[in-house]
Amino acid sequence: MLFQLVIETITPNMKINGKIISSLQGLSKDFNFFEIWQKISVFKRDINPQQMYFSDHQKKLFNLFVDAENATTSESSIILGDFYLPLNDNQLDILQIDSLSLKDRIRVIALYTLVEKEIPLNQIKDLAKPISDYGDTILLSHGKSIPFGERQLGKELITRRILVLPTSPNGSYIGNLYLKPGEVTFGVFTEDGLIKVCSKELSNLSYHLQFHLLSNNKSKMVVTNLSTGSVIAEYPECTFFGTLHDDNFIVINKGNVDCFNDQHLMNIIRKKIGFIDEPQYFEISDSIITVILKNGEKVSINY
Repeated sequence: MLFQLVIETITPNMKINGKIISSLQGLSKDFNFFEIWQKISVFKRDINPQQMYFSDHQKKLFNLFVDAENATTSESSIILGDFYLPLNDNQLDILQIDSLSLKDRIRVIALYTLVEKEIPLNQIKDLAKPISDYGDTILLSHGKSIPFGERQLGKELITRRILVLPTSPNGSYIGNLYLKPGEVTFGVFTEDGLIKVCSKELSNLSYHLQFHLLSNNKSKMVVTNLSTGSVIAEYPECTFFGTLHDDNFIVINKGNVDCFNDQHLMNIIRKKIGFIDEPQYFEISDSIITVILKNGEKVSINY
């Protein structure tokens, strides 16, 4: 009997600054700490001694990053097993940021030492700052992100604007949506966290829909006719939108669900949910629009 040994190799596919990283030299060249911080599990999977060349010292630094919770510190060093990392003044400053967990402080030091870069102290301090919260707007800076929480039945929903500060050098993930500095979208939350995020832009064959940031940290949704390039509509209080077929779209604006270019569907929506200030988001599948209200109730509309 003939046995065939199949060896599966995993090709690194982590991207930093839009470029696939295939070596430590590439990691150092295109290094973006905050992008790595948002994708630590991907980093550990793709950037490791099994996927690319590491010197013995670099392997120990990588192990320190992965196993930081088991490391200990002295006045001037970090110790993991038989590995002893003496710290310079820059690294010691990071070790004093008590608003970050000790595990995260060690990870920061290990990662920057691995790529041989000085640690930007002020930016790392900002990593520990809480997300700024102003009324209906959440401001994110320096790679802060908002992961999805869990949808809990019976929990009230609230839609909130999420903005990545234009002054930040880094983008943020809102659920699975990436926002660059100066971009804005809306997320739907319960008290347990984010459960839904609106696309920042969408297109069908006829229209392009996109949130635009205004100077006062507000936003509007702008609709452009793709055949003419002209703006046909602006929704200054839009919190959610979606495309419908090739020549239509639907929005939640001023707390109402509006359907462009289809008066029959608009009449059905009005009959089903009226003009109440309750809709938080909707889902479109096949020939059904499911509108989710603030109390969690779902209203299905055939179209």
